[in-house]
Amino acid sequence: MKQPHKEAAPLLPTPLMQLATGFWSFKTYAGAIDVGLFDLLAGGRELTMEEVSGELGIADRPADLLLAGCASLGLLDKSGS
Repeated sequence: MKQPHKEAAPLLPTPLMQLATGFWSFKTYAGAIDVGLFDLLAGGRELTMEEVSGELGIADRPADLLLAGCASLGLLDKSGS
């Protein structure tokens, strides 16, 4: 007996995007651990981006991106402007 023709499900980019964004999230988290960001901020210590940059010995731009990435993932709280 012949099977009725089934419409193929549309290919969606959602699974690939979830995989990619999961990888980006993990790399942000792993990068923060590697440079010691969470150790630096332990105990509720609050620092500016410039202070984080100086204490970790990384340039301002990467420090800013790392802090923004961690904040967007809910790993850190941002206060001030």
